[in-house]
Amino acid sequence: VPGATLAPEARVLRVHDAMGIAVNPLTDSGTILAADPGSAQPVVATVFPEWIADYMLSSRVFPLPFSFCSLVSYLLPATTQAYYDAALEPLNGGRSPLEALSTTVFAPLLPVVVAAADVAFVAGWLAYAMAASVKAAANALPAAMWPAQC
Repeated sequence: VPGATLAPEARVLRVHDAMGIAVNPLTDSGTILAADPGSAQPVVATVFPEWIADYMLSSRVFPLPFSFCSLVSYLLPATTQAYYDAALEPLNGGRSPLEALSTTVFAPLLPVVVAAADVAFVAGWLAYAMAASVKAAANALPAAMWPAQC
């Protein structure tokens, strides 16, 4: 929103639509530094959508920083990002089914819903990582079994 203050010295001057490569980072802290290429100073931004950011960033133990999602993001960031890009982003279509659920869930049950989503995310991540490993091994197998002739 124009006029909003992101930090004492970072005021939003304008907002505009742009098209380009979308970056959806997953971090174990839930935040990133964001800036224009020509900007002198970045601002801290959340990686969460607006509808859940306050809840996620105000947590002290679960879901941040101690969740299964945080763990896999910390240990294997490239695999986690690849899973998000390949499986979750197309599924979400820009809006998570959890967003609609969050408006109907009784507030004390929100941690249960977030915990279930955390387990589901990591189960999907594990299946994705295993499938990627099997595919990589299958691609390497012919080369190992039948080395190139000299």
